[in-house]
Formats: sequence, structure tokens, C-alpha cells
Amino acid sequence: MGAVAGVKGREKQSVASFGLRETLLASVAVMLIGCAIFLTVWRRVAFVNAGYEIRVLEKKTAKLHDQKRAMEIEKEMLSNPVRIEEFARKRLGFAEPLPGQIRIVR
Repeated sequence: MGAVAGVKGREKQSVASFGLRETLLASVAVMLIGCAIFLTVWRRVAFVNAGYEIRVLEKKTAKLHDQKRAMEIEKEMLSNPVRIEEFARKRLGFAEPLPGQIRIVR
């Protein structure tokens, strides 16, 4: 009977350790699947955020291009010699110089 009891004890021990191993493997598998799901969701959120940032930057770029275009038009208007002369005569009170008022500096 002693030999039979020893065999039964080993069977219980191997069954208990097999259940522990199985539980450990299942736990590791669940953790790996959880990590994979987490990384997939994180990548998707990062992708959506990057798309949002790109859209914001595209809007800013378009706005800056519009401002640049407006400033170039304003620069052309302000540097127009006819407009400068008109501004000098009407707002600043300038007039054509008389012949004796012009001096050549050498």
C-alpha cells in the first residue's frame, strides 16, 4: 500500500503543478493580448492626433500664405512712385522744387 500511496501522491502533485503551469501560461497569454490591444489603440489615437495636428498646421499655413499675399499687394501699392508722389503732395504738403532750391553734392 505504501507504494500505491506514493504513486497517488505524485499524481496529485503533477496535476496540481500542471494546473499552476496552465494558469501561468494563460495569464501570460492574456497579458500579451492585452498589451497588443493597448498598443493598437495607442497607435490609432496617436495617428488621429497626428492627423488633427496636420490639419491645424495646414490651416495656419494657408492663413500665413494669405497674409503674405496681402502684404505683397500692400508693399506694391506703397512703393508705387505715383502713389508716393501723391501722398507727399497731398498729405505732407510737398511741391516741385524751384530751380534755385536744387543743389548737387559732389
